[in-house]
Amino acid sequence: MLRKLSLAIAVSCCIQRSGLGSGRAPTVKTDLVSVYPGSSDNNDDLAAARADYGARREVVHRPAPGCCPTYRLAPR
Repeated sequence: MLRKLSLAIAVSCCIQRSGLGSGRAPTVKTDLVSVYPGSSDNNDDLAAARADYGARREVVHRPAPGCCPTYRLAPR
C-alpha cells in the first residue's frame, strides 16, 4: 500500500512540474486526491484486495458447538 501511495505522489509531482517547467500556467491542476482513485481503479493488486475484503464481509460467523449454553423448552 505504501509503495502504491509513493507512486501516486511521484506521478502527481511529475505532472505538476511538467506544467511549471514550460513557462506557462498548467491548464489542469492535479493533486494526490485526484490521482489516487484513477491509479487504484487500474491496479490489479488493489482490485484483488478489494474483492477479498468484500468476500470476507459476507462470511457469517457461527459459534462453535458447546461454547454457548443450550436450553430445553420441554421437560425431560
